[in-house]
Amino acid sequence: MVRAMAARDVEWAALVMDQRRQAYARYSPVFWRPAQDARGLHARFLARQVAAPRSIALCTDDGFLIAELRGPEVLVDDFAVTGDDRWPADGAALLASACGQAATAGARTARVVTAAADAPKVALLVSAGQAPVSRWWVTPVTPVTPAGPARPRRPGAGHRVRRPPRPGTAGV
Repeated sequence: MVRAMAARDVEWAALVMDQRRQAYARYSPVFWRPAQDARGLHARFLARQVAAPRSIALCTDDGFLIAELRGPEVLVDDFAVTGDDRWPADGAALLASACGQAATAGARTARVVTAAADAPKVALLVSAGQAPVSRWWVTPVTPVTPAGPARPRRPGAGHRVRRPPRPGTAGV
């Protein structure tokens, strides 16, 4: 049964999302690599989201969803269930309820964030009429020095090359 998420549900939701994050880190270790104390940091973030006036925060005994109303769109970012077998029941009920509330508040579209390799969640989204519209590509980056990024040297760089004079200049 879907109900409004309360402050007392935040620690549990952070634990559920931490478990999802561990699985997602296997899909994309650069993007989903858990930060140190990710669970505690995420619990504080979720608490702010639950209390935010433009949020829709819902849960069941086996899942939760937090969405943010953004004008004509609702963005569902934090959305997880306790096990892959819970997507068809709990996941579907949470998504339907959130989309209904968002439509009542004026949203016309729903955007849901998920890892492309999360097949059970993707199957739910497809069955709910969602279609993929974007992908994020990630790579590790390295810091630059205060002088700026190092530039590759051209062969012969740093050595003066004496060129023959152009025709008609007579070496001037």
